[in-house]
Amino acid sequence: MWIGSITKLQTCMACMMGIERGLFTLETNVRTVVPELKDVDLLVGFENGEFPRKPITQPCTSPITLRQLLTHTSGMIYDYGHDGLKEWSAYHGIKDNTFSGTLKGYQKPLIFLPGNGWSYSPGMDWAGRLIEVTSGLTLEQFFKQNIWDKLGMTSTTFRPDLRPDIQARRMQMASRNRKTMEITPGVDCTKILQALISKNPVLMGEDSYDQLTTPQLPSDEHFLEVIRGVGQGHLGQTWDKGAEGTFGFGASIIKQDFTGRRKKGSCNWSGMPGTHCWLDKETGVGGMLTTQILPPGDPMVTDLLLEMEKCLYKHISGQ
Repeated sequence: MWIGSITKLQTCMACMMGIERGLFTLETNVRTVVPELKDVDLLVGFENGEFPRKPITQPCTSPITLRQLLTHTSGMIYDYGHDGLKEWSAYHGIKDNTFSGTLKGYQKPLIFLPGNGWSYSPGMDWAGRLIEVTSGLTLEQFFKQNIWDKLGMTSTTFRPDLRPDIQARRMQMASRNRKTMEITPGVDCTKILQALISKNPVLMGEDSYDQLTTPQLPSDEHFLEVIRGVGQGHLGQTWDKGAEGTFGFGASIIKQDFTGRRKKGSCNWSGMPGTHCWLDKETGVGGMLTTQILPPGDPMVTDLLLEMEKCLYKHISGQ
């Protein structure tokens, strides 16, 4: 099963571990550590002409901190979320960073100055690159040594093609022509949620767990514009209409109870192929829904998530 951006939660956890080990801090200017980010410019417009027009960029020397990468306030954005970046990519003949699988595919201009907006972004991928540069391990090696092995997550990998045991299981499944980015059974992912809700000390300290599930934005304005805007971006379609909320390190956080569902302070994450998980600190409950349905935000998947949550909380309340 491809879980997509559910991996962002694990990247945030890995960053907390890196901070505990003294590899970097939340205020580290990642541009001074990760060479590929040194010369990232700001996209300000396009010259006149037919698509794809020549982009107009200007130098940007502002620091990009780890905090900004983890809160999606770095100025980065995925191609699919911004028409200007789509045109920039088309002009330069560089593949959409959502599917490129290469560092080059992510070396694209910012759409706003770091710290001056909010956009769901590949910033988390660069946080992963920071871990690689400072630890000397690949991100998969870091995950395996510090998360997967410690929690008994034996079926999770970024490279299923290099795992004979997983390949054998795949051969038993119905043939599907789908690119697989990560394979993991749901039980592996629930081990992550269990570790978070119990603050399992085998991974990291209590303060690190608390930071992961605590609001981190100085203002919710830009985040709420996305959640409540046209198309209810990011996770807006799974939230109660008009709900108040904010963002932490990789997690959306609600500021009020959802009707018949998760409670105030709950965190949630999602992945492109219709994968969702949440953590409700008030009730001590976490949950996960996994599908393999594209495009993201499919209404049927959203309805299924809402109904599953309502059934669970109805059971908890004994009604």
